[in-house]
Amino acid sequence: MKFLFPAEWYNAAAKLEDSSTPGAGYLARHQFLENLFPSGSICEQTSRIAFSQFIELSRRNDNLSIEDLANKSHIEVEDIVKIENKDYSYVPTLDTISRLAQFWGVNAERLAEFAGLARVKSPRMYAQAVTFIATTASVEPLSQAESKSLQEMHSLLTCNDRK
Repeated sequence: MKFLFPAEWYNAAAKLEDSSTPGAGYLARHQFLENLFPSGSICEQTSRIAFSQFIELSRRNDNLSIEDLANKSHIEVEDIVKIENKDYSYVPTLDTISRLAQFWGVNAERLAEFAGLARVKSPRMYAQAVTFIATTASVEPLSQAESKSLQEMHSLLTCNDRK
């Protein structure tokens, strides 16, 4: 099973569910998102995951290496690596967001929301972020190197030997 969110996301979601009132449809979802997902919470984490996916997929769609994207957008290579590797301790600067938005011709304010620098204002945007994450998760077969590495890790995790 592949987990798309950090462990804190799942723990926070469980706590929120435990104390929430059941509801259905747009109004229930809207109220749930607006009242229970302030900045710095699950909504922000989900947006940051979607942001990372968006940057990586956009770069790959344009057939750019990380270094090529850094050079063409005038951003440090390290910043793009941290974004794409979902380093949640890293918070991109507004300048980085602005340069990426300009490079791809997207709205900088909305990209800042995705990056977790601004509160997601629209329940539709949050729902689209979740859908984006779910539909862009790779289903490609593993390469030989990935398969070998996975098997080695699986062996290590199933071994009772503490060496």
